[in-house]
Amino acid sequence: MENKQTIEQELEQIAPLLNRISKKPVQTLPADYFEKLTIPKPIASASVVSMNSARKWYGWAAAAVVTGILVLGGLQLMNSSKNTLEKQVGMDYAELTSLNVNEWVQKIPNESIDEYLQSANALAGSDNSLHHYTVDGVTGTTVTGISDEELQLYLND
Repeated sequence: MENKQTIEQELEQIAPLLNRISKKPVQTLPADYFEKLTIPKPIASASVVSMNSARKWYGWAAAAVVTGILVLGGLQLMNSSKNTLEKQVGMDYAELTSLNVNEWVQKIPNESIDEYLQSANALAGSDNSLHHYTVDGVTGTTVTGISDEELQLYLND
């Protein structure tokens, strides 16, 4: 009893409003509620009805179409990547690996080399050591006047 009184005193100090609330249950049932309660038994179980099976078939068909498109697209991509080297370079891989580069470079016209150097110089900027060099000597300097070290530095960049 004494313990209950100390709890009530402590509650009065901490939360006086809580101690004044009625402890009686708010919701009640009549005394014989569960005795009078009747639950009807289920009459019969309903049979399971299949939902539209054609709809399921449409889903599988759509998945097959998407898979087919992806497979055909992948095959097309793989076949086109094999032909791009031949289209870009103008020769197949076997010819390209057996190519004598020194002979091939000698066949390049000076105008093409000059055009390449001008575009490379424009991209490289004025800090590049080859910025003012051209093939035909318009600026007074030719490629033969470039040292091997400068060419190697240019090619390594």
